[in-house]
Amino acid sequence: MAAGTRASRGPGARGDEVGQGLALVLGHGFMLDSATFSRQVAALSDRYRVITWHARGHGATEYDGRPFTLWGDARDLIALLGALDIDRAVIGGHSMGGFVALSAALLAPQRVAGPVLVNTTPYGQAQSNAEELEDFADAWQRTRTSAWPRCADGRRRCRTCGNSW
Repeated sequence: MAAGTRASRGPGARGDEVGQGLALVLGHGFMLDSATFSRQVAALSDRYRVITWHARGHGATEYDGRPFTLWGDARDLIALLGALDIDRAVIGGHSMGGFVALSAALLAPQRVAGPVLVNTTPYGQAQSNAEELEDFADAWQRTRTSAWPRCADGRRRCRTCGNSW
C-alpha cells in the first residue's frame, strides 16, 4: 500500500484510498484486483481522493463460498461509499468494474457525480456463460492459494519471480 493509503471495508468489499479532494472510485475487471489502477492512483492522488476497491472474491476480500452477482457488487460499492463517508463520487471501472459502476449509478444516482468507463458493457454477463465462468473461477480459487500466496501485508507475491501486486 502506498504511503498515505488507508484501507476500509464495506460489507462485501475492501477499498484502499489515497489523496484528498473529489472522490474517484475505481473498480477492477474480472479476476483482477485494485492493483490494476496503480498508475492512475499515482498520477491522480495529488488532486483527488482515489479509492480503488476489491469486489467480492477478488484481491484483498475473502470469498465466503456463497453466490453473488454483479448487482450485489454494486450494492457493496454503495455500502463502501457509506463506510467512507462519501456522499457523492465519480465512479468508474474497467470491464466488470465498469458494469458494476453503471449498476451503482442506476441503484443510487444521487451518489454518482459521473462515470469513468473503460472497456466495459452495459449488459453484464450473459447467463449462458455463467457455468463456464463459475468453473473458471473455482479452478482459479483452488490454484491461486498455492501459486500466489499472500504476504504478511496481505498482498500476493509470485513464488516464481517474487513480484507482488
